[in-house]
Amino acid sequence: MTMRNVAIVMLVSLFVLGAGLPVAYAQTSGGDKVEGFYRGKTITCVVSSEPGGGNDMVARILVPHLARQTGTKIIVKNMAGGSLEGDNWVYNEAKRDGLTILAEGTMPLLLNDLLRSPGVQYVTEKLIFLGGALPEMTVCAVSGKLADKTLDGLRKAKGFRVGASSARGYVATSGAITSAILGLDARLITGYKGLKSVLLAVAQGEMDMVVASEPDIAIAAKGGDVIPLFIVGEERSPLYPNLPTLRELGVTIPKELTEAYKTITTNSRAMALPPGVSDDKVNYLRDAFKKIDETKELQADIIRWAGVFRPFIPGVKLQEDINHIKANKALAAQIEGILKKYAATK
Repeated sequence: MTMRNVAIVMLVSLFVLGAGLPVAYAQTSGGDKVEGFYRGKTITCVVSSEPGGGNDMVARILVPHLARQTGTKIIVKNMAGGSLEGDNWVYNEAKRDGLTILAEGTMPLLLNDLLRSPGVQYVTEKLIFLGGALPEMTVCAVSGKLADKTLDGLRKAKGFRVGASSARGYVATSGAITSAILGLDARLITGYKGLKSVLLAVAQGEMDMVVASEPDIAIAAKGGDVIPLFIVGEERSPLYPNLPTLRELGVTIPKELTEAYKTITTNSRAMALPPGVSDDKVNYLRDAFKKIDETKELQADIIRWAGVFRPFIPGVKLQEDINHIKANKALAAQIEGILKKYAATK
């Protein structure tokens, strides 16, 4: 470049800066490009349940914050033709353009795949996780109509009825594994249409017990007909500070059930993209998901609904956890055996 050209470039730069205008570069960063792609677009958030369920409620809490963060409009689309309808659709049919997000419970999504529930058409680890909102502890609750609502009462009962919806889903698996740990004389009765129906059956005394996530139990327990009994995990819950853990009740987890026990102790409300979305869009949305997690506005919204806030599970960490569980083939066979042992039909 000649001295004359250098001088012209310097004069142009000084003019632009003096005018208060940004200097334009020949190339924009990848982050700028992907941010520009999302600005003004419409994202569809698919929920595999009817409106009003836990996943639906969390999705509707997150969506306004994520929309503001990304400059998009986000619509929630409930696909409730079956518990797997939305999961399968996002995996197989949604465009790989970063404009479709699946909102689903981590454990239901994973266990239906791990245990190959009828109708599963997705592979969990091939989904791209943005993160897990509202990490939740697992709670065992019993019907308020039980005469003996104690751990001792559960262990003495004959033909104890444990309710669930999907035969290989999170609620069924958690109920069966908890029954195995406690050595209950129990029957796992599945076939209910969603967790709300299971909780109603427990409240009415049609079922004796259910094992599910904190917020779902907390909502059902407000009427006093569903009684939280203990935490299926290692730590007490801020939602239930006086509710003991299994270990605090003197229960020793059998060594052979340790991995199965760990699998059901934590759930989260995951958001995921279908396979094949480009890395720049994945990174952008993961970063947006992390940023809304840190806002006081979102934390307040979650506390109003769930009664407690815990930091989200980062997308990369959640992806690693899913991969680890899916790789444990012995675990899948063990859980399958436990489910068969307790299985019954509604």
